[in-house]
Amino acid sequence: MTAKEYLQQLDTLRDEIESTNLALEKIFTEAQGIKAIVYDKDKVQVSPDNHSENSMIKLAELGEDYARMQMRFKLERDKRIAMINSLANPIHVRILRKRYIDGKTFEEIAVALHYTYRHVTRLHGSALQEFTAKYQDVLLCPNDLR
Repeated sequence: MTAKEYLQQLDTLRDEIESTNLALEKIFTEAQGIKAIVYDKDKVQVSPDNHSENSMIKLAELGEDYARMQMRFKLERDKRIAMINSLANPIHVRILRKRYIDGKTFEEIAVALHYTYRHVTRLHGSALQEFTAKYQDVLLCPNDLR
């Protein structure tokens, strides 16, 4: 695995969290639309409707998954921050943090650091090389986040 792929795993986790959050919102909205049972109407024999129960079970399970994903993201994010911060070149630290932790584009990084776009991409390449040299063992045997 390359340093870039390793650092981009945070984006994958962010996407999974966002997707799960949207699913939670959808189930919650559907659960709010469930009507109460009216007991004063004529009783009709029908099979029991477990829609509300099923929605609540899905909501609880998805909520647990969401909490686990957030905890995992925080741990992986903190791990990568520590790894990036340990690099020797401070400009490499700034560029990798802005790119992979803050999710900034190269254009945004260039503006923030008062560099040209091309210079930022060169520095980014150098930063990835430094990261690779320092963490070669982690990149060879990563604990895959999937």
